[in-house]
Amino acid sequence: MNNTGDPAARGFASHHGLQTNVHGRAYKNGHALSLAQKVSIANSYAQARNDVGGARPNISTLARACKVLRNTTKKVEFELASMGRVLDLREFFASRGLPTCPGIITLSDLDAFILRHRLSRDNRPV
Repeated sequence: MNNTGDPAARGFASHHGLQTNVHGRAYKNGHALSLAQKVSIANSYAQARNDVGGARPNISTLARACKVLRNTTKKVEFELASMGRVLDLREFFASRGLPTCPGIITLSDLDAFILRHRLSRDNRPV
């Protein structure tokens, strides 16, 4: 999935239950990146950091090169800075004291909108 403007590529991804990000990379909403993907981003981050003499690399450029969003790159950067390495999903939740059950963070934007709408409707004065 390299062509972000290609409707056929987006359709192919959606046919398989996936979405595409702005860089054309297919992903499943609500699912974490695999450890292998995070390690690949971390490796690119380390190389980019070496290229700029140890300073913080340009996160937007790095995100485009890795075909992920800036927030994903910033999460990997945070894990590297705070833990010295990237964490798999269980380690990440354990380090933050967050619950780990299936479906804990899988609300889509539409799901969240509907939930907020219903809650606000239910809490209106009569």
